[in-house]
Amino acid sequence: MPRKRKETSYKESDGSDYQTESDATADDDKDDEDDLTVESDQKAPARKKSKSSSPKKTPSAKKPSSVKSNTPIYDIDDDDEDLLPTEFRKTVAGGYAHTNKSKLKISQANKGNVPWNKGKERSALQRAKIAAGVRARNREALLKKLAILGLTEEEYEAKQKKVSNLRDRLWKLKKQNKEKAERFTEHLRKLENGEAAQKEEDQLEQELQQQATLQEKQHQKQQQEVEVEEEEVEESSDDENADDEDSVNEEEDRDNRLHPVLAVFTPDIQWTPHTFDPPPKHLKQRLVRYNEICPNNGPGGLICCSVCAATYSGYLSSTLKSMTVQRTSKLAAETEELLDMLTAAKSRLVESVKVARKKPPPVPSVTI
Repeated sequence: MPRKRKETSYKESDGSDYQTESDATADDDKDDEDDLTVESDQKAPARKKSKSSSPKKTPSAKKPSSVKSNTPIYDIDDDDEDLLPTEFRKTVAGGYAHTNKSKLKISQANKGNVPWNKGKERSALQRAKIAAGVRARNREALLKKLAILGLTEEEYEAKQKKVSNLRDRLWKLKKQNKEKAERFTEHLRKLENGEAAQKEEDQLEQELQQQATLQEKQHQKQQQEVEVEEEEVEESSDDENADDEDSVNEEEDRDNRLHPVLAVFTPDIQWTPHTFDPPPKHLKQRLVRYNEICPNNGPGGLICCSVCAATYSGYLSSTLKSMTVQRTSKLAAETEELLDMLTAAKSRLVESVKVARKKPPPVPSVTI
């Protein structure tokens, strides 16, 4: 009965691609036992004896010179692959190959694209409870703050809204001034390069006039608001001060502090003096101290009583209002000054361009 062709077996444990002598003889014996008939089974001992006397030659294929012949071979299952020495897992690049366990860990970690540091999953009810607790804590902090300031929620919201409106107005005014300066600078650059025409100049001049009128209207509106605030301050000061002469001096001083003569780019701010501080030198009468008007004869201030806390809160609010008014007035004055400077420069430049256009070119001298 014909024998089967011998198949070369490779060891998977050490990653080698060659076959040793012992492997070849073992394969031959196995094939003989499976494929021979009964007669061949009876002749097997003699064959083995002859094989022991004359060893079978190996295939003529040469072994790689880089592999040592005395390298041990480990017949270990895939589950026990981690028990192998690390030298059998070296790669060509110099590192170490993964094992089945390490690959399994990586695959489990990356399964479903779930990050390893994912937070705790909470239901909608739990999230609602947490949100309610946060809102309650914020509400408690707000009530404590209002109790210290001596304000109600409506008054606090009104003040916050007023401050927000003032900030928006300042931001819009700064943005408008910046855009004006950029447009005018670009137009001046075009005029210097000779790219702008007379029609564009007239149009820009018209826009500048419209903007100047609009700025003047805004300034008048702000002046009216300031006058209304002055009237309120005057009424309150008339009720507090009994002496008319001293009250007039104090009102004039307050007006001077609220609306100083601001020069261009002056960062000075006139602060309203607090009654705890020593009186200014220019005031003849000493200011009334809070501890003198406290109904409980306390030290005054935020930590004294509700009356003193409300009075001090009013002082802080008036200080913020004074700073805002001064900054707005200062910005308006600076903007007006810049606009005047740019208008004068523009007019001079336009006149120079007109004269240059009307002047005839020089006639070259002709020599005969």
